Amino acid sequence: MLKVRGHYLDNQWVVPYNPCLLRTFNCQINVEACGSIRSVKYLFKYIYKGHDRASVVMRETDKADEKGNIDEIKQYRDARWVTPPEALWRIYGFDLSKNHPPVQQLQLHLPNMHMVAFHKRDKVERIINRPGVEESMLTAYFDANKHNEEAREILYRDFPEHFT
Repeated sequence: MLKVRGHYLDNQWVVPYNPCLLRTFNCQINVEACGSIRSVKYLFKYIYKGHDRASVVMRETDKADEKGNIDEIKQYRDARWVTPPEALWRIYGFDLSKNHPPVQQLQLHLPNMHMVAFHKRDKVERIINRPGVEESMLTAYFDANKHNEEAREILYRDFPEHFT
């Protein structure tokens, strides 16, 4: 501990910093390491919270059902609020959110346990006999490694960039 001007100073007075950020932005930026998933969830909750909405409830007491239940789905649909800037962005077809770089989820599965998309009205025989139903991105990766020597040098995560 160090005493300066009547105050005891210890390591809690040290401000963490990043020299790269100092050079890039030419200003002091405090940097803290997130040590738990809660802090990441907290940050992303505010960054990706979606569009502004307002909820207003106005009903007569004699109009409620006899059990006093509230239809939350109907309330949500009736009280959706779109701001003028958001309305213009929708009219002109601009992107309201962007994911850059685009993320593609790679399939991982056990043998013969891959996901198959189908409509609930489709018959099981039709789904099973559909061409290519036994293939997935992971099986295609293994097949490409079997037959193509160039593919053996590519990691699975980089596979979509080189083969489609």
